[in-house]
Amino acid sequence: MTAVLVRPWHTRAVRRLRANRGVIVALVLLALLTVLAIAGSHLAPYDPDAQNLRQRYGGPSTTHWLGTDLYGRDILSRIVVATRISMQAALEAVSIAALIGVPLGLLAGYVGRRTDAVLSRIVDAMLSIPGLLLAFAIVGVLGRGLTNTMIAVGVILAPAFFRVARASASTIRQEPYIEAARSAGCTRRRLLVRHLLPNAAAPLLVQASVAAGLAIVAEASLSFLGLGVQPPDASWGSMISEVFRDPNRKLSAMIFPAVMISLTIVAFSVLGDGLRDAIGRETKVDTTVQP
Repeated sequence: MTAVLVRPWHTRAVRRLRANRGVIVALVLLALLTVLAIAGSHLAPYDPDAQNLRQRYGGPSTTHWLGTDLYGRDILSRIVVATRISMQAALEAVSIAALIGVPLGLLAGYVGRRTDAVLSRIVDAMLSIPGLLLAFAIVGVLGRGLTNTMIAVGVILAPAFFRVARASASTIRQEPYIEAARSAGCTRRRLLVRHLLPNAAAPLLVQASVAAGLAIVAEASLSFLGLGVQPPDASWGSMISEVFRDPNRKLSAMIFPAVMISLTIVAFSVLGDGLRDAIGRETKVDTTVQP
């Protein structure tokens, strides 16, 4: 009798990801953005905060490849340095959302009954509040700044992680190995951490990639409104805001940061779609919660 070798799901997923050209391009782009986020201050050709009003709204040239903004600052340097803000925003918001939503979702899905009903009603109440209004309220209490803004965004994104974790836990708790572990005296905490969480990691990973794109949109939007990064620090959203508020603005100064926002969001979206297809199982990803 011939034995059949069954590869683990993560091995199959990696093989499928490698065959997806769109995912490879997205990963390369995100890797480059990560490098810029880490070493951007050393790679920027000019001081991103250095002003030269004589070169105000200068067009692309050999000295300033992307031109200058309303204060004569080099746009390329500011975009490079602002990459750290966007990637940090995505990391902080997704981490906060996962830390809030995943444990509660696993608990609600595993325990069920009254615990599930109470937590689900709280999440429904949060979803009934407009995301931007909730962000204003949280930032108003905590104060302006990137970290406080990302706490607000993380709270807004947490219900999506709750739903995915709850749906996964509700399905996994019916598996025979969960019943066996429970019969063997495994504690609830150990079941959640050692059994439910690893088996729910696949859809949560897809949700994280989607949430990262939403976090970047939220950071840019709140920075545009003046609630995120404060001057003189640069972010893609604040760069657009500064030019937009100038009555003598030039469209060319807003194009490049807007393109960076769009490319990053598309990269995370393509990565999320690729992960969902590569995992090879149905994953429930909530994309309806947008700050």
